[in-house]
Amino acid sequence: MVRVGLAALALLIASSAAGRAPEFVVFEPQQGAMEGGKLQVEVKKFDHSATCPTKCKPCEAAMAKALEWLAKNQKGGAIEAGNGGTVVITCIAALAFMANGSTPTAGPYSKNVVQAMQYISRTVAPGNKTKGKSASGMEFEGFGNWDLGYAAIFLSEYYAQAPSPALKEKLEFLVQKMTDQREPNKGWGHAPNFAYKDLVVVSSACLAGLGSIKNLCGIAVPDEVIDSGWKYIESSSSGGTVGYSPRAGQKGWGHAGRASGAMWAMARAGVSNKFSDQVAKFCKQDVKNLIKDHASPTLHYLWGGLWAYMAGPENWKEYKTAFLDWWLSAQQADGSFKCPTEADVKAALGMDTDALVGACYPTAVYALVFALPYNKTNLHRTKIAKGTTKTTSGLGLGPKKDAPTAWLGLYVKPLEGMALQVTAVTKDGPGAKAGLEAEALIVEINKKAVKDVKGARELLAALKPGAKITITIMVAGEKKVIDITVGERPVAKADLPDPDADPNAEPPKKEEGGTPSVDGEEI
Repeated sequence: MVRVGLAALALLIASSAAGRAPEFVVFEPQQGAMEGGKLQVEVKKFDHSATCPTKCKPCEAAMAKALEWLAKNQKGGAIEAGNGGTVVITCIAALAFMANGSTPTAGPYSKNVVQAMQYISRTVAPGNKTKGKSASGMEFEGFGNWDLGYAAIFLSEYYAQAPSPALKEKLEFLVQKMTDQREPNKGWGHAPNFAYKDLVVVSSACLAGLGSIKNLCGIAVPDEVIDSGWKYIESSSSGGTVGYSPRAGQKGWGHAGRASGAMWAMARAGVSNKFSDQVAKFCKQDVKNLIKDHASPTLHYLWGGLWAYMAGPENWKEYKTAFLDWWLSAQQADGSFKCPTEADVKAALGMDTDALVGACYPTAVYALVFALPYNKTNLHRTKIAKGTTKTTSGLGLGPKKDAPTAWLGLYVKPLEGMALQVTAVTKDGPGAKAGLEAEALIVEINKKAVKDVKGARELLAALKPGAKITITIMVAGEKKVIDITVGERPVAKADLPDPDADPNAEPPKKEEGGTPSVDGEEI
């Protein structure tokens, strides 16, 4: 039996890999922080696939249980967390659902993603002046900067996949609030006029959020805000380390957890210079010490994982080798996770933030970080403005926005396996502009026979909006060839969830006497 801090986990894993007898780690969290006062974890060795986490039984099973647990604990769009962490944890959990393949419109947790968006949009919104709490439980008036930063990161990812004017307004509001709530030295603290002033960890969250809004969504963020943000982080530094703050006694207090968060934030904001290079070098030298030196090692697991995956295969491999098997060993029977804080940190700070916030925190972080290799989000991408897909990871470009769908604005149905009959024509659509009318029979598209809807869609899938094609039709027994310019399928407003909607409300009932359904399928 060995009593060690989390920093020694890599050594235990290495010992197991070398064929030694399995060892146990006993964590002794703050009094009352966990049931029984102690958490004993055997660091097991798991049989991972070469393509882990894809087709990796232990990882896929653990992830499925974690996502199910998070979904069960989501109420009214929110995942309640202790010490005022509900907004932040809801954002991380929603990003975890998205990282595992659920989008605003599809996937097993699509509804959870949408409800999280609606909760965040209602909570972090103009006119909402509820009291907030810092991570240590101290109350303040107005919006916390943690909430603003994480709301910006999540809503930017959501907006990239399902843009809407209403959500754009929410993001613009976040830009203004984060701009207004800076301290005189241009850093961010827990909240404005709060006893505990600027902190690098909070500033990194806000800088990452602003960078996401600017570079992922293409929404304006003042250059001065971005520049002063990274320069504030630099003012805390000494030779590439990232301190707690620029204040005396905290500057240059180097640590890989803070540094990785700052590095990821700068990458999101498009900052690439001598300072960011120094920070990246420091991070690479200290990956295994990510979780030390903070009341919340879970925060450093999050930022370290985001940075490591973004930075490249070698860094991700080192991160995963050091920490993955421990995470899997620490999963609870119900699917949740616990992440104890080192005893020396608790003794110095007098708190165990992870335990105070609750199991939702480490569970959401696990489900997000170890799903990054699925490349279903933009979180590891850099230089992401204007549709580019550059990444430093080399592990894949991440999700690209769906290519515009070629569209004719016609409703059709098969006619005895010989042609497609036009049943309706969308007003002002490409077909209407070309003179097509209902009852026409489509027999060829670009001189290729068309007999069913699937065949027509396959032909259109190879085209881009703006392409000019020919359609051969039969009208009243007469064969005609017409030219048509392919359009882009519009996004129906009804398909975009209302950010201000209450996720608990019943969906509106359709009025009687509305528009009758159209016979046929749209192409």
